[in-house]
Amino acid sequence: MAQQHPLLGFGVIGYEDKILLLCKKTSLKSKTFHSTISTDGTRFYFYDDTGIIIREDAGFEPIDSCSNFGISRAGESYVMVYTRNEPKKSSVCHALSTDAIHWYSEGSHEALPEEGIVVSNYRHDGLAVMYGGTSRIYAATSEDLYKWERHNETIYRSKNERIRMGYAGVIGNYIHLFYVTYPKYNKSPMRIRVLRFDIKNPFERIDPVAPIIWEQQGDLLNSTLTPIGLVQKEQTLFSYWHDQNGNMIAISHLLDRLETEEFDQRASFAIQKHHQNPILSPISDHIWESQAVFNAAAVYEDGKVHLIYRAVGNAGVSMLGYAASSDGITIDERHRHPIYVPRQPFEGSPAENASPYPSPYVSGPSWGGCEDPRLARVGDRFYLTYVAFDGWSPPRLALSSIASSDFLSQNWNWETRGITTGTGKRKIFHFPPDIPRYTHRYGG
Repeated sequence: MAQQHPLLGFGVIGYEDKILLLCKKTSLKSKTFHSTISTDGTRFYFYDDTGIIIREDAGFEPIDSCSNFGISRAGESYVMVYTRNEPKKSSVCHALSTDAIHWYSEGSHEALPEEGIVVSNYRHDGLAVMYGGTSRIYAATSEDLYKWERHNETIYRSKNERIRMGYAGVIGNYIHLFYVTYPKYNKSPMRIRVLRFDIKNPFERIDPVAPIIWEQQGDLLNSTLTPIGLVQKEQTLFSYWHDQNGNMIAISHLLDRLETEEFDQRASFAIQKHHQNPILSPISDHIWESQAVFNAAAVYEDGKVHLIYRAVGNAGVSMLGYAASSDGITIDERHRHPIYVPRQPFEGSPAENASPYPSPYVSGPSWGGCEDPRLARVGDRFYLTYVAFDGWSPPRLALSSIASSDFLSQNWNWETRGITTGTGKRKIFHFPPDIPRYTHRYGG
């Protein structure tokens, strides 16, 4: 839905069983604002034109000089977090209201997170919880909604995207934090991501990586979108935007599976190949990975996704390379040299029984080496399983390990490698000990 209107939305809130969209006039500067209301989330009608924010010094807050509004319901009160932009500085402020129309600002406070949003109608040990941040997410708590205490520990960090808080509320057994992201040096594509938190511990993140539930595409791809806000109504999340022409746009996102204890992203949201694929490609200047890179193992540790991938270069030998990503998509680190190379006869090093003829067991563009890695952490070590192929004999499955401290500091001190199975096997994974009964599972 897109519509031209002399009003420009700047905030949205669930209001009883309806949605209240707060708007400022586009034709002139004003200290008051309009409120429009909707029963279905898409068609809005005039509701009130006396909206105002009274500052802590009893003056009126100029709406045009403020930005980044986040509005939540907290019991009998509404909480608004916003940025006050003054000639010499900007500060994060918050205001309270009993009707979501007439607000009383408590001014700025250093404990308030940037662009914060309060978890709607939720208390933890008697404290209201607020999430905020623009490149990292952290939290603040308050007993009375007036004084806030910041928790400085970073809950989630976004290295390549800027964050704008959207909506936080309890759905099923988890707190869900929905927020808008976009590349730091570009305004598109806009995305909506979600993070879940333990309802008994709002500082304990459930998901290692925040999945994307919506991405700017199709007819909106060439539009410059600015988020107005997000709000939940029953089993639908509504996101509101305005574009470069002043059109206000509403998009609905179904949440029919988010209330289940097991978050099934495949059922809740359509999965598509990411538009940046492939995220790893051969590098012609690296002779060891100039021909192909594929079949990566991935593990999330220490705030990022670590990838160990199979690489084939000019010599036709499979080796293992390393890359890392803070969001699971954008590669932030990539080693110039391989981290694991063939050293044993069963891996393709020179052997007495080497044959000049092609082997029927050749896989991919290489004639042998260390192939198809899998990685798991058990205790204070990372265990690497992989296919060892000498270039002629049936492939075998091999195992090595490395201290977690060495792995995370990228000191590749692998222990002596060895064969784990007989010939002819190509699939193996080492399960952590908290998965009962099985430590390895493999097949042909």
